[in-house]
Amino acid sequence: MFKIKEYEIEDVDLGTAKNLKKEICEKYRVIPIKEKLDEVIVLSYGVTEKAKEYLRFIYNKNIVIKEIEERNYESLKNIIFGIDDKSLEEILITNAIKVNASDIHIEPQNGCVYVRYRINGSLVLVHKIDSDEYITLASKIKLKANMDITEKRRPQDGKIIVNYNNLKYDLRVSSIPVVYGEKLVIRILYCDNFDYNLEDLGFSESQIKLIRKIISLKNGLILISGPTGS
Repeated sequence: MFKIKEYEIEDVDLGTAKNLKKEICEKYRVIPIKEKLDEVIVLSYGVTEKAKEYLRFIYNKNIVIKEIEERNYESLKNIIFGIDDKSLEEILITNAIKVNASDIHIEPQNGCVYVRYRINGSLVLVHKIDSDEYITLASKIKLKANMDITEKRRPQDGKIIVNYNNLKYDLRVSSIPVVYGEKLVIRILYCDNFDYNLEDLGFSESQIKLIRKIISLKNGLILISGPTGS
């Protein structure tokens, strides 16, 4: 998750962040996140005097540098500009898998779109997307999930299978209309976590016999409850 002292992802103005080309941001290791009347707030790691001079020349304003870790810089840069050979939806999904998120919530707001990961039961805001960019993103996700991209007024469900680091992940995609557009929720099922049998789940021998007897019946229903991914 991107966070630097008093600044979080909500504070990143995407218009300001994209004022500089990706090549320039990479060259000087900077990302401008907010432009005020007399100053520009810039995130950077290992900033040089040459970079400061360039920014002062471009903006003709006071440049306020906020140092961040390289990994935070790379994460923010990738979500703003994308990764070579990777689309935005791939970045969002692979980043969620890396932090063992159980869900991805993509929520339209007034003027932007928030991306939240559910990590250890809590929703964490990790990314911010332009509303115009989200239209394309939502269509790509719905197409991959075999959902109707022309239908935005009623809820839909779909499914995507992805492979990452030689492991398979089952993504359950849901869409629902909300005030500012169409919200998407992606449930990530970690298929490698489901390689269990009854003997591995802590049941006693008598309980296992009872369960096997119940599931052999032709009629009936077994209710299983617990937290996400349990």
